[in-house]
Amino acid sequence: MMIKKTLTGFTFAVSLVWIGCHCCTIQQTGQQTGDSTKSAVHSGPSAITQQVSYVSGIIDSVIVVDTMRYKITLRLTSVASGGSGESMAEPGQRLTLVPQFVSDANGHPDLSHSRTKSLMSLMSAKKGDTIRCSIVYSIGNGWMLIDTNP
Repeated sequence: MMIKKTLTGFTFAVSLVWIGCHCCTIQQTGQQTGDSTKSAVHSGPSAITQQVSYVSGIIDSVIVVDTMRYKITLRLTSVASGGSGESMAEPGQRLTLVPQFVSDANGHPDLSHSRTKSLMSLMSAKKGDTIRCSIVYSIGNGWMLIDTNP
């Protein structure tokens, strides 16, 4: 009986310490929302910036999925970092890229935007064509083609 009380007390104490430690990583915001309630947010950096790389390469393949989606496999011939850090891409690598179109107010690709038009033009690219473009790596989406450079 005594051992059971001790284990129960120990489990309760450990639970309180665990909950207390995890509550330290959540903070209440003082901002008003539409329903006048406070929301919990994870503390940490407010924004994550993407490391842009400027690359040139030779197209190995273009796979058109439908009228708005395609994949390009590109063999990189040159790479330049667009920021202060090193690029994750290296010359000689083969990357599969998917386009990241500019979105309109409804979240659909903005077909009138020049960047979207430029990315759409790559759907007709052929194996062996050389392109220059800007790419980023996204953890959830892999390598993304964000712009073409003339």
